[in-house]
Amino acid sequence: MNKQKTDMRNLPSPEPTSSDSNANTLFNPQSALRKTIQKWQQKLAVDIERQPNLIAAASAAEARRRYRLEKAVEGKTVRPYKKHKLAPFQFGETHESHRKRTHKERQRIYRGVTAETVRSWTDLSVMSEEEKADHIKQKNRERQKKWRQKSEPTTNDLHTEIAKALEDFDC
Repeated sequence: MNKQKTDMRNLPSPEPTSSDSNANTLFNPQSALRKTIQKWQQKLAVDIERQPNLIAAASAAEARRRYRLEKAVEGKTVRPYKKHKLAPFQFGETHESHRKRTHKERQRIYRGVTAETVRSWTDLSVMSEEEKADHIKQKNRERQKKWRQKSEPTTNDLHTEIAKALEDFDC
């Protein structure tokens, strides 16, 4: 019995099978195949999450339409359904702070005020007593100046008033 010894070092390495190459690319987080699979899974999760909402929204719209028609037959009207478009939550924002922020933004829109047109504000708590006093004096001077400009009539207005008075008074 003569056993022939084969030298394994000289044998060519086996070629990888298709399953080996797919497994290598599938489990490699940097591979294009892996990224494609992840994108597909994310899209599928969003679609699954959105689908019941779309069905529920369509069903609710149909129910509102039927209710409006029933009331129209009775001779009554139904207020239109308005869904509020809330601003998205900011990072770290609680429900209470989100509610306050959106309320403040809606009130600004309602009043026609933007962040730029809101009165300026200065934090006096970081100022020394002398700086506070100087700041308050400066603001008082500006306020008085505006008040004086508003209250005193301009020379053009004065001339037009005199001209109108003379027209009414026949000489």
